[in-house]
Amino acid sequence: MSPRVSAASKAFITALFCAALLSCNVGQGIKTLGKKALGGTGTPTTDADAFSVTLAYRNPIDLTAAARRVVSIQGLRGIPSANLVNECGTTGSQCTCDFYRSSSDLAPIVATTVGISAQNNSFSCTIPSSVSDTDVDGNLINFVRIRRTDVANKNTGLIEVKRTLTIEDVLGSSLVKTKVRGVFKYNCNRTFFEGEGVEAGRIVCSGGQHLGVIGATYNFYTFKSGEDSNEAGGDSAFDEAICKRNSFLKIQCTGNTPQLQFGLYKDGAEPFTVNITLTRAPEGENLSASYGFAAVPDSAGNCPTGLIKVRPWVAQPASIVPTLDLSQCPTPGACPSNFINTGNALNNKVVEQLQPSPFIVTRSPNQTPCASDGDCNSASFAGQQNVQTVAYVPLTPIICAIPSNLLSGLF
Repeated sequence: MSPRVSAASKAFITALFCAALLSCNVGQGIKTLGKKALGGTGTPTTDADAFSVTLAYRNPIDLTAAARRVVSIQGLRGIPSANLVNECGTTGSQCTCDFYRSSSDLAPIVATTVGISAQNNSFSCTIPSSVSDTDVDGNLINFVRIRRTDVANKNTGLIEVKRTLTIEDVLGSSLVKTKVRGVFKYNCNRTFFEGEGVEAGRIVCSGGQHLGVIGATYNFYTFKSGEDSNEAGGDSAFDEAICKRNSFLKIQCTGNTPQLQFGLYKDGAEPFTVNITLTRAPEGENLSASYGFAAVPDSAGNCPTGLIKVRPWVAQPASIVPTLDLSQCPTPGACPSNFINTGNALNNKVVEQLQPSPFIVTRSPNQTPCASDGDCNSASFAGQQNVQTVAYVPLTPIICAIPSNLLSGLF
């Protein structure tokens, strides 16, 4: 269920920052790099070509404060000669950004770090810590320009910083909305047992046995686009009754409505080049599949224009050891469990922006033992108790996905 980078994608990422030329479309019209400075005060220089920038953007609603400090400047896509790396270098180090409060501001704030994405032809600049989070979130920064650090007076001129985007802004002119897949997360509860007669692969029922119930909630994913979709899994019973009791469900998914998380692009097309494989359901056919393609962060670790960082996380619960109330066991320590995490089969993986809440394994201990003939229909269980609380740990790679707020009305 974790993202997987294909061999072709790895090769492409290795050569991520190819050389090309810079372009800038500033404000309401096209401004030629180096031929317009703030207030018209710069001395023009001669560029080999005119370059276009389509917009500048800061995400005011990202979940992380660090991401809200990043301003992304989008170059014209689809024209190799207009790529920003030729002016700013493969890491963006030949350029910086100046931030302005207004178009008449003569004391710009210089970016602390910059990055560049050749795949998306975008340039990222980070607002320095001298500007407080309060001022950043209060929209203090309203204009930005890219400036060459090694060539005097060579810059884009002022670009107004937008705080909203459309899906068209993110996709550009060459990608179509019908191929955007929304990725939805839902969960299923899985049931395990502990007590006398419980083994990893079977339960041997005996008279007066003490049977406890273990539960854990696992996450799965579906997708939907204007072209296709897949379905969530459903409930599943055990292959046979558990000690003559049919009311136990092995898997219960009913009622857990899938919730939109983020978007991927159905096909591999720049900047969406990393194939993401997720798991649809806990059992059945066609469980794992490609859910689409994500982009990669730029040279500074920032996502291309309008995209958000997500990454895989894993919770690895330990096997449950004999911990049912031993006073209920005929022989101390004789209450085994079939929650056995052999080969990490019981790990849970998710793809999220932030670290998820811990994975919880619960116990409902035996309250009334099974009947003398091994019939457990009359057995009852105490309320759920947490037996394991397992923190999610991050995995790689960090990828860039389409935020859910841009997906409304697409499917």
